Amino acid sequence: MNMHNVSMHVQVNGRACKEYTHKGMSFIEARHGTNYTVKIKNDNPYRVMAVLSVDGLDVVTGKPAEETNTGYIIDAYSSLDVKGYRISDDNSASFIFTSKGKSYVQQAKSNATNAGVIGLRTFNEKLPYYYSAGWTTTPGSNIWTIGGNTYTTLGNNTVSSIPCTYTVGSTTANVTGTTTAANNCSNYFSSTPVSNTSLNASSGTLRSMNVSSDTSKPLSHKQFDTGTGWGSKLEDKVTRVSFEKGDMFVEMSVYYASKEALVEMGVDLQNTPKIAKEPVMPKAFGNYCTPPKGWNG
Repeated sequence: MNMHNVSMHVQVNGRACKEYTHKGMSFIEARHGTNYTVKIKNDNPYRVMAVLSVDGLDVVTGKPAEETNTGYIIDAYSSLDVKGYRISDDNSASFIFTSKGKSYVQQAKSNATNAGVIGLRTFNEKLPYYYSAGWTTTPGSNIWTIGGNTYTTLGNNTVSSIPCTYTVGSTTANVTGTTTAANNCSNYFSSTPVSNTSLNASSGTLRSMNVSSDTSKPLSHKQFDTGTGWGSKLEDKVTRVSFEKGDMFVEMSVYYASKEALVEMGVDLQNTPKIAKEPVMPKAFGNYCTPPKGWNG
C-alpha cells in the first residue's frame, strides 16, 4: 500500500505478499511458521520517521504503540526492511507468523485483541522553514498584486490561488492555496513539505482515509486466528541519529490471518471481477399508477 509517497509491504522470502481489499481494508494471507519482513519505502525528497507496530505493540520497545513513540529514520528516496522486534542496537528477533495463543502480544500479557494487524505511522522532521510571497495590496480595493499578477479577493479579506514558496531545509516547493492578508502565507502549512499541489488554508496536514459502504456483518477480532511471535535472533545493526519529530502525515494498516480465517471473513482471495448491482431501495417517485387486478373503473 502507498500513501503520500510512503509505501509499506509485508514480504516473505524477499517478495511482497499479495494484498486483498475487503471492507475498505487491506488483508494478506499469513502462514503459520513463516518469517516475514516489513519493507517501508520513502519516495519523498526529505527524511521521515517511521513508527511500526505489530499486533498493537511498538516493534522497537515492545510496549503498546502510542502517538509519542519514536521509530526508524528513513532517508529521502530510500527504503528500510524491518526484520523483527528490536533487542538492541545490534540485534532483533525475526517476525514469524504463529497462532494467536503463541504470539508475542499474548505472551507479553498485552491486549491480544489487537493480534492480526501491522500498522505504520510516518512523521515529518521539524526543520526551519520560511515563506515568501512578495505581495502588495491596492488601498481601498479588493485587488492584490503578487509577483506581477493581480488577484481579486473572495470577501473577508481572503484571496485564492496565491503562489508561495515554501522551504524546508534544502527542499523548496512552490504551492498555491487560500489565505488571508493578516496571515500571509503562514497558515498554508503545518511542517509538511509539499510540492505540486493545492492546499486550503484550514486543511493543515493532508490526510487520507478509506471508506466502505459494505453493510454486511462487521468483522470481529475473534475472527483473527494469527499473531506474530519471536523467531530467530538476527544481526540487525542500527545507528542512533538526531531527529525532531514533527507532524504525522501517513497512517496505514494491513491485516493478516490464515487462509481459512480470511475466507470466513468474506475476503475474496480469487480477486473475482466485480460489477455494481442496482440498489434495492424504496422509490419515492415513479411513473403512473398501475390499476390493481380486477379494477374496471
